[in-house]
Amino acid sequence: MDVAIKPTDDELFASLVAEKMVEQIKPLLPDMVKQAVEGFMPQKGLNRQQVKALINVKDDMLASEIIDRPDFPSYPCGTQRRYWPHAVDKYLTEHNLS
Repeated sequence: MDVAIKPTDDELFASLVAEKMVEQIKPLLPDMVKQAVEGFMPQKGLNRQQVKALINVKDDMLASEIIDRPDFPSYPCGTQRRYWPHAVDKYLTEHNLS
């Protein structure tokens, strides 16, 4: 007994829509993947001057007061300290500094 299943018009339409969606999304995928993975890639630590620019504080005394806090995210790198950009951003978001 040979059974042949004919696709319905709805299935054909769904297949055409899926093909068109793939055509539209395919060129965008590399950038989407790169953007999604970027947040998980290792970051280069910032020095004090770069952190001052990141937190947008012109006054050196105020910037030093913020950066030198014991709970400010940093790690030792030789004789200096380095700062992860995402950790600094998270710290500034969680600690409303005004």
